[in-house]
Amino acid sequence: MENNYSVIKKKSLAEALNFIGFRYFKYQDEEGKTVYSFENTDKFNFVLHELIKLKKSTSNY
Repeated sequence: MENNYSVIKKKSLAEALNFIGFRYFKYQDEEGKTVYSFENTDKFNFVLHELIKLKKSTSNY
């Protein structure tokens, strides 16, 4: 079975994806921590990987 949603634990990454145009659902996980759930699409996965590459190319840590 394929996952229909991707869970993001970092608020800043969730907000960056939201700024680009992806809507998230916010909820508490089993440990009581806030997580952000996005619909898992090809476009979402492409943008997520591009954001991660951008962070790695511009980050000092």
